[in-house]
Amino acid sequence: MIFRFFPWVLMLSFPMLLVAQRFGGNPVSHKWHQTGTDTVSIIYPKSADSLAGRVTAITHRLARDFPVSLGTQVRGINILLQSRPLISNAYVGLAPWRSEFYLTPFQNSLQLGSLPWLDMLAIHEYRHAHQYAQFRKGLSKFAWWLAGEQGQGLANAAAVPDWFFEGDAVDMETILSDQGRGRLPDFFNGYRSLWADGRTYSYMKLRNGSLKHYVPDHYQLGYLLVAAGRERFGPDIWTKITADAAAFSPLFYPFQGAFKRHTGQTFKKFSAQVLSNQMKLPVTTGDSVTSSAEWLTVMHKRNVADHQFPVQIGKDSLLLIRKAYDEVPHWYLLHQGRIDKLWMKDIGIDDYFSYGNGRIVYTAYHPHARWAWQEYNEIMLLEIATGNRRTLSSGGRYFSPGISDDGSLIAAVYVNENGQSELHVLNAEDGRTMLALPNKEGYFHTYPVFGRSKDELLAAVRDREGKMALVAWNLKDQSHQILLPFTNRPIAFPAVKDGFLSFTSSYNGFDRLFLMNLNNGLLYMPSILPPSIRGAVVDTINRSVSYASFTSDGYRIARQPFVKSIDHINQDQWVNSTLPPVFPINKRSASKTLLNTDTILKHEVNPYRQTHRPLNIHSWRAGFEQPEWTFDLYGENLLNTIRTGAYYRYNINEGYHKIGADALIAILYPWVKTGFSVTRDRYYEFSDSVIGGSPSIHWDEWAFNSGISIPLNLTIGRYFKYLNLSAGYQYQGISYRESNTVKLNDRKIDYLYASVNWTMQTPMARQQIFPKWAHSIYLSQRTGISGLAANQFLGSAALYLPGANTRQSIVLNGAWQRRDTLRQYVFSNGFPLSRGYPGIDYPHMWKAGFNYHFTLAYPDFGFLQMAYLLRVRGNLFYDHTWVKSLRQQRIWALRSMGTEIYLDTKWWNQLPVSVGFRYSRLMDTEMYAQKPSANRWEFIMPIGLIPGGPAHQKHTGF
Repeated sequence: MIFRFFPWVLMLSFPMLLVAQRFGGNPVSHKWHQTGTDTVSIIYPKSADSLAGRVTAITHRLARDFPVSLGTQVRGINILLQSRPLISNAYVGLAPWRSEFYLTPFQNSLQLGSLPWLDMLAIHEYRHAHQYAQFRKGLSKFAWWLAGEQGQGLANAAAVPDWFFEGDAVDMETILSDQGRGRLPDFFNGYRSLWADGRTYSYMKLRNGSLKHYVPDHYQLGYLLVAAGRERFGPDIWTKITADAAAFSPLFYPFQGAFKRHTGQTFKKFSAQVLSNQMKLPVTTGDSVTSSAEWLTVMHKRNVADHQFPVQIGKDSLLLIRKAYDEVPHWYLLHQGRIDKLWMKDIGIDDYFSYGNGRIVYTAYHPHARWAWQEYNEIMLLEIATGNRRTLSSGGRYFSPGISDDGSLIAAVYVNENGQSELHVLNAEDGRTMLALPNKEGYFHTYPVFGRSKDELLAAVRDREGKMALVAWNLKDQSHQILLPFTNRPIAFPAVKDGFLSFTSSYNGFDRLFLMNLNNGLLYMPSILPPSIRGAVVDTINRSVSYASFTSDGYRIARQPFVKSIDHINQDQWVNSTLPPVFPINKRSASKTLLNTDTILKHEVNPYRQTHRPLNIHSWRAGFEQPEWTFDLYGENLLNTIRTGAYYRYNINEGYHKIGADALIAILYPWVKTGFSVTRDRYYEFSDSVIGGSPSIHWDEWAFNSGISIPLNLTIGRYFKYLNLSAGYQYQGISYRESNTVKLNDRKIDYLYASVNWTMQTPMARQQIFPKWAHSIYLSQRTGISGLAANQFLGSAALYLPGANTRQSIVLNGAWQRRDTLRQYVFSNGFPLSRGYPGIDYPHMWKAGFNYHFTLAYPDFGFLQMAYLLRVRGNLFYDHTWVKSLRQQRIWALRSMGTEIYLDTKWWNQLPVSVGFRYSRLMDTEMYAQKPSANRWEFIMPIGLIPGGPAHQKHTGF
């Protein structure tokens, strides 16, 4: 049995959404400033002065007097405020030690709350900084001594579960503010849905997730366990547990062992009790859903699907968007019991859309081709009858567009680089901005919709304190009126129909649907509807309401009778247009001083250069792999524009020493890569039959390389598109020692290289092994110069096609390699030979391959908290390679066929790894002097991630 490493050809998920750190993302013209205190340093664009001051104040106060501490260690951290990304996120990461906040606030207040965006990020992310500062102790500190930040990150991940990192940070949101996800009903919908449907999953399944069932994420699990632990055992319980766990006391299962030591209870029993107690909580507010409710969407086994944002078309049809574990977002039409697929949605940050007069308006994600931090959200218009779609904006930063009933006007939220918003009204024909409403009040706008006419615009807004209201604007005179007063309560998804405004708001621990009569301002909550509603349409003609309600199978669409007539609702059920503040699900006390005081501090501000601290060594690694001892250093500057490395090698066989260094610089365009190495006293001993009387030679080597790379992200529409162009120069010199008895001439080897790498693919659903449609092309040329006659060309391509169902994929691949025959210098052989055959190198080689990938099972099975099996999948393959000898003018065939079985697993409940086994039947072995066995068994250890799974990167984020 031999080991093979198999790198994935494509990035199989949305890297811009999943990977926090982006290398070389800002141009050199993007100017930075720095301010801060002795505990925190804020690096930010100049336009974000006030934002930097507030983040400085909040984080400095937390460092000085953390209300719920995990320890007393304070470690200064640099926080970068990134103003250009549109994805709402943040993270704290090791290697290097830093944090980055993305300044664009989130639209959906039901999901993350309505507090000022940077206030929430400062609380949540600084908690992660506080965690890491406390967790460098014991064996984790020893791991830091051995390998730097990467060593601590690995040790902390092995000792402290990821659910604690995020659950503890969510708990701080809840304790230190008036909201936090611990008070938001949406945050608990996942577990409520499981309990309502009688689904009880094992702890390992809740930890690792599933590819066939909905499982709440580690944020939700973590908050339930962390909050329950503090309430049951005291506010300092996790301080004691994590201190021992990070120190690996005990050595095996440190977290569980520390938990039992400090609580007297096994963690298994505790977690079972917490989940059992949560199951006893009411799933609804006590109002039963009438039996007349009709589910309009059905679910299937081994699949989860979200059906959202229903819109009424005509008298009896609903337009909605569907996203499932086996399908990327598509629009569907529900009509008389049938559901028909319409059109695939463009790649986007969210799935929200609006409909009017046969037109769908939505936003599509469009990154800058060169600068990874620069993102756009363009307004798109799709004609539902034909599928034709148009881009109405260019370089836009738009969110949540709404369209007028006649389809002529579009209203959207425009968010600038400091996270401030405006309402824009655009012409639906050409995308012209017809009106930009002034925002002197500093509101943050969400989900604008047209009101009773095209001259009225309504939106849910947040004020500077995080309170929300419903506001109506008169587009003629640009005046506005507050329809629902500001209060501490999230609001989202307003819609207007026949003079009534419907919206979703948190109420009494649940997200409920409300109606407002726009003529008199009275408010009504239909008690017959279930909680956890996201988007609803009230049909006043048919006297029914259709809505998306969260279930353990995802959001489903239901319809039920409403009243005999909306005008016949009992008058005492209509109330004044006000709502009490959000009802806290827990009784956790909030800090009243952290956010409710003047927290903008004034500190010295200095320019910050992109070249500041270019080395910034953060990690190191020593090791031994026969026959070499190695030591490596890794560096990266805080702006993520310079990566450096240095290394030392000692070869025990020859006794030589080698040092080298590399750098990748992405400040300018294109990227520049350079490196060098020096090797001293290489040694080789000849046998007497080769060189009589000259048993050995000694020489020194030095090498230098320099190149450029142009990585382009051309993603637009329904396809991810990546192009990477690179070229460079490689030099290697050899100098023989004078003591050699045989005189050998010094020599040099230098060559030029160039490559083109192109990938284009559709997005992937969770259960898909590979994209439904994709292709990749790689071309490489290396040519010797300065009298060196050597060249090699390699081309390869892959085509990804759909199989019999969405969980199956056909992959066709091919390759061609051509090299010279002079043998003055032989380049490394990268040709993908037919599977199973020992490597060979001929002047001309071609290959064609066929693969059929399919899913066998979703076991959802774990073993001793160590390994968890998510999926078993297979592949049937056939490879056909031709090799040609130019000297003999002969062509040989190397054919193989066989099967591969892959196990998609998670190790230690966190790290996704795919391993596999391969059987190859070799059909042509005659050309080998020593014929290999016709039956080959191999163990495959891929370097990469689970196909369709999340990118693994040790950082904690929002």
